[in-house]
Amino acid sequence: MSLDVLTPTGQKSIADEQKAKAIFVRNFPNYSYIETPKTKSADVDAFLTKEGVIEAIIETKCRYDVTLEEFNQQYKGHWLITFDKLERAKTLAKILQIDVVGFLYLVKSETLLIQKIICDGEYVGRMVIEKTKTQKTINGGSIERVNAFIDMTQARKFK
Repeated sequence: MSLDVLTPTGQKSIADEQKAKAIFVRNFPNYSYIETPKTKSADVDAFLTKEGVIEAIIETKCRYDVTLEEFNQQYKGHWLITFDKLERAKTLAKILQIDVVGFLYLVKSETLLIQKIICDGEYVGRMVIEKTKTQKTINGGSIERVNAFIDMTQARKFK
């Protein structure tokens, strides 16, 4: 099985995820952003720690096609995440008794949106779950699967 992060597109995504991480760390210097191995298919992207304690699981995605304004207009501020991935993060969050936080980095506007997705083992905020045809991986293709459309209009915004 070939990992998508090993392709040129995957490597760009990793570099942009580092930009999102830098924005977070600049705005929240008391926290550490600890990544899972990018060369393995981990179910979560990272953990936030504070004073040596794990505070949250992080799901990070980079969007290349829109600025913040375009994201809100074209997608109504909704972020698509594979629902199965969220369910796996939810299980881990319940086991560890921590939250899941979404980091959506809009590359064109260099804006990081941050929003809690799971708190106390339950989904929070507005989300629509539906089966849709979407891009299979960062490298293309298509697949029909159950996706979560998370309303990010109330997310905190950072540059």
